[in-house]
Amino acid sequence: MNDASSAEAPAADFVAVERRCFWRLALLLLVLGVGGTVLELPLVVVLRGHPEHLLDQARVVVAVSLLLAILAPAGLRISSHIGVPGAPWTASLLGARGPRPALMDLLRSAVLYALATPAIAAVMLVSLTLPGIAIARANHVPVPKMPTIDTSAGATALLALPVSIAAGISEEIEFRLTLFAILAAVFGAVLARRDDGRPSRGAIFIAALVQSYVFGMMHLLPRAGALYGRPGVLLLSGLVMPQTFEGLIFSHLYYVKGLEASILAHAMMDFGLFVIVSLALVFHF
Repeated sequence: MNDASSAEAPAADFVAVERRCFWRLALLLLVLGVGGTVLELPLVVVLRGHPEHLLDQARVVVAVSLLLAILAPAGLRISSHIGVPGAPWTASLLGARGPRPALMDLLRSAVLYALATPAIAAVMLVSLTLPGIAIARANHVPVPKMPTIDTSAGATALLALPVSIAAGISEEIEFRLTLFAILAAVFGAVLARRDDGRPSRGAIFIAALVQSYVFGMMHLLPRAGALYGRPGVLLLSGLVMPQTFEGLIFSHLYYVKGLEASILAHAMMDFGLFVIVSLALVFHF
């Protein structure tokens, strides 16, 4: 065997290993994304006391969520081309070459963002959302109902963990991994690129803003009610949804630490909020 053939063999082995790792990870993310969405909806129905027509109200949300989950392999592929981290810790477990991110670093970042995100969202709620609701009511604009939990404190506490895990996994795969990557590629093709051909910082920032807005709208649509008759107000309302700001913060964590960190932060934040709600139900706050 000549020198050229000897050099080509390890290169071919490397490509084969990377390809197998990619498809293992892509399949895992697809299953987790779809499974999380399918699990989350019935649990939310139970928590909200089986409201009438919930499935009709959430049909668009479920369809978009499932589509983004199914597109997870495409989002993963795009991420590798545009320099977005994807799921580096899980990829390393499945055999990807390169250093494995430190688990404790992921956990520390997730805890920090899980604590900071609701605090920032609360500030936005007080400074933007509540004034917006007041202005809407003053002008006789229909205001969507706030989400409610109609189960007992015990049932809420029991369902808190599976709902938090399902939402954290599915929503981060769908919005931070898939939609963020697709939008970054689109805006990167339209706006100026960096010298290495990857999307500019401006394109990345706009992609984060847009996917966060879509994330907020997906939480608004199931309870938008009469706002469907006023599409302009409906679209504007998505800008002041607390989930829009939460999505932006999780986007930053995903961009700097990867999907595992944003999933952990999202799940921990949701679980903490459920604990607060359960305590409020117990003590009748």
